[in-house]
Amino acid sequence: MEYIEHGDLQNYLDKPFSEAYAKAISSQLIEGVRYIHKNGFAHRNLKPKNILVYHLGPHWFVKIGDFGISKRAEATALRAVISTEGYVAPEVKGFIPDQSSSSSSDTFSYTFAVDM
Repeated sequence: MEYIEHGDLQNYLDKPFSEAYAKAISSQLIEGVRYIHKNGFAHRNLKPKNILVYHLGPHWFVKIGDFGISKRAEATALRAVISTEGYVAPEVKGFIPDQSSSSSSDTFSYTFAVDM
């Protein structure tokens, strides 16, 4: 297991990020989520606490962590509500009937996680 010297992104949300920092972090997260989805998985718990900070600005480097509740998106109907309040997609909470969570749920959570 790697040591993450700078902790998680939640530790840095007390002050606003510059546009350049927010763009760097967001683009890395988009690439990470794309990679997860391209390989047929849904993370299901994207939030600042699960975004690990490897290097601080001006050259931020982040990775997505905590795959404890991730699932193969095609193999299973992802109906269990195991996520963090505030970052949960409506279909995961049951607000959209007959709809299970999917990789699209990660996209919903991502938008809240990066609303810096």
